[in-house]
Amino acid sequence: MFTQGWLLLAWFLLAVGVATRHAFAFLLGLVVLGSAAASYLWDRYCLARVEYRRTFTPRRAFYGETVTFTMEVTNRKPLPLAWLEVVDELPQQLVPLHGRVIPSLRQRRHHLVNLFSIRWYQRVRRHTTLRCDARGYFPLGPARLRSGDIFGFTVRGADAEQVDHLLVYPKVVPLTTLGLPALYPLGDVRHRHLLEDPAR
Repeated sequence: MFTQGWLLLAWFLLAVGVATRHAFAFLLGLVVLGSAAASYLWDRYCLARVEYRRTFTPRRAFYGETVTFTMEVTNRKPLPLAWLEVVDELPQQLVPLHGRVIPSLRQRRHHLVNLFSIRWYQRVRRHTTLRCDARGYFPLGPARLRSGDIFGFTVRGADAEQVDHLLVYPKVVPLTTLGLPALYPLGDVRHRHLLEDPAR
């Protein structure tokens, strides 16, 4: 990040360039000053008016099936972002079949990472296929957004607290494949009640 020392250096180079009519010192001062201004601008406004949304289809699945996870980011301002990182937290039972995945500090969780650039007033969508490796009701999220200036001097982060849920049903299998023993191997037993002879 540009500190006060860098700004003093920029003004010093500009002053030296003007006083000595040294073009290189003057241009170098302009470059440092312009870089500091751009870094401040991106650091302050990079994540302003950036919207994040996640969807997945279908909303319910069976064990072993796959769902399509869609991450959508919209930049609603005239300032482009040279880089934007979105880290979405997922349960380990939902396994991404492609993309970058890193472990999480939370138990039985991992992170799906997307890194891309986004222009002004642009919407970006990324699709990932998730395999359901266990049954249950699983939370997806929250997400962490990180961005900064084009030079990499400053980094700013924000949390997208939205949490969605995916319901995974148990695997359905035919009863014949379970190998369960028959309760009545000789067939159903019917109990017949004999009527008593009233004359006896």
